Amino acid sequence: MKTEPDFNKTNRLVPAIAQDAQTGEVPMFAWKNRKAWKSACHTGRSSLFFNEKV
Repeated sequence: MKTEPDFNKTNRLVPAIAQDAQTGEVPMFAWKNRKAWKSACHTGRSSLFFNEKV
């Protein structure tokens, strides 16, 4: 069982870092909300929060 991050302590977003397993390079930093975190846990694939401001 995975422990869910405390989204209430972090303004409802938690940092998400993509890292290349072979080189250790970190090509991307993004944010996850609770929905994206649960989706990633369920599917085994990364899901990210996207907020488009117009």
